[in-house]
Amino acid sequence: MRNNESRLAFLFRQYLAGSLSMEDRQSFFRLVADDRSEEELKELIEKEIELIEPGASVYGNHLTDDQADLIFHHIIAGRQPGTHKRKLVRLAWAGAAAAALFTLVAGIYFFSQTSATPTVVARQQPTHDVAPGTDGAILTLANGQQIVLDSLHNGNIASQGQSSVTKNGNGIAYRPDEAGAGVVYNTLSTPRARQFQLTLPDGTRVWLNAASSITFPTSFTGAQRVVTVSGETYFEVSHRDEQPFFVQYGNKKVEVTGTHFNVNAYDEESDSRVTLLQGAVTIHNGGNLNFLQPGQQAILNKTNEGIRVTADVDIDEVMAWKDGHFDFRETSLQTLMRQLMRWYDVDVEYQQGVPQRYFTADISRDKTLASVLKILELNKVHFRIENKKIIVTP
Repeated sequence: MRNNESRLAFLFRQYLAGSLSMEDRQSFFRLVADDRSEEELKELIEKEIELIEPGASVYGNHLTDDQADLIFHHIIAGRQPGTHKRKLVRLAWAGAAAAALFTLVAGIYFFSQTSATPTVVARQQPTHDVAPGTDGAILTLANGQQIVLDSLHNGNIASQGQSSVTKNGNGIAYRPDEAGAGVVYNTLSTPRARQFQLTLPDGTRVWLNAASSITFPTSFTGAQRVVTVSGETYFEVSHRDEQPFFVQYGNKKVEVTGTHFNVNAYDEESDSRVTLLQGAVTIHNGGNLNFLQPGQQAILNKTNEGIRVTADVDIDEVMAWKDGHFDFRETSLQTLMRQLMRWYDVDVEYQQGVPQRYFTADISRDKTLASVLKILELNKVHFRIENKKIIVTP
């Protein structure tokens, strides 16, 4: 660190050079999120802007609102440790300075450690595009009949066991039907690029992310309520002391009486995760069990019966999919790509190995794939889309 140079100035300089360690990146974003750093940060950015040759931006003088927002989110947005409130500092000097800063942060210019002269680097833009996912699912009835719900009109769909099935503006709902007889099982599944909502016969509400499923009885009888899931699901369970609710996947089980929690159990992820927002749950992994309090997350090992509980969890990041956006917080490229694969129904090809990049960004899930990839290119990785495949190059 240079004489009389503040910690923020040092980390800011290293950030632009792309040489921050993971620990220093976290320290940098903590400082950026501190209101007391705003004036110094503004001065640091303005000094860097002065080093850019006027008019050299490949975007010319036309900067969209989305591009301006990107700047502030990528480098100025931050979050205080232990909180779940998103903080976005917006400075009044956006205008022409924002255009210059966009080129700086996007990696269009690389600054050598001995010279402030920028070098223009061409960016490869996606040549095709893919629409974002939308609401839709497939309902498989007890007799094997499948109903595609994507464009089905609201109204009664079927009678199943002791329930009638109705489609409404919030997905589908199961309602008790005295005329029905017996208990049968249905499955609701979302393909890639689809999401959906379900209200179970007991009033429990379920949200399904893309490439997910839930199998459930059409009425809950007996001492327990049991459903089986895959992929990612969020539950708001109707409280019944006398009839606990169980969510099962593989040999793992979440036991609740009434609470809000998220289950991420995609096969392609290294571990499954259960995150508790409200209430209390008991986690079973084979013969082991553990308890969660609100704000905690259980990480369940897929190859053994281990359960690790952590309070260092970002609820906003976990629940971003349900709230309609991607929330990446130092997320690896491979993890990020798996989310895009599921939401846009695409495959990924790494042409020269997997670049070791980590991303911090908040992006709406209603953007097209090309728009999302353009944002991700801020981190010096290039993409193109060919026949519903993302081609990744360093």
